[in-house]
Amino acid sequence: MTLDHIGIAVRDLDAALGHYESVLGITSSSHQRVEHQGVEVAFIELGDSKVEVLAPLGDES
Repeated sequence: MTLDHIGIAVRDLDAALGHYESVLGITSSSHQRVEHQGVEVAFIELGDSKVEVLAPLGDES
């Protein structure tokens, strides 16, 4: 069994990514807005797996 990815929901994507970079030394490989889902998403690659960090675009997301 392998792990494709896990998701972490945060309030502020840029702040979370900055924290992961400064504390853990890891950076995101992609960053995009997904309007139809109401989120902003970034992926951090860790070996063969990924961490999906996502934040709402608004209060209703």
